[in-house]
Amino acid sequence: MSINGKAYIVGAYEHPTRKADNASVAQLHAEVAYGALQDAGLSHDDIDGYFCTGAAPASDR
Repeated sequence: MSINGKAYIVGAYEHPTRKADNASVAQLHAEVAYGALQDAGLSHDDIDGYFCTGAAPASDR
């Protein structure tokens, strides 16, 4: 499989909250994904995959 001839669009978004005790990791991921889509001018119908860092804290709530 080759990526030759394919295009990838990436949006970026940094969540404004530094300490979000009232939000789950999954909710923060959803909000950041939404912000990145807005940045790229895309909708959820344009998504083929979602990748995030493995550094996300484990949910212990």
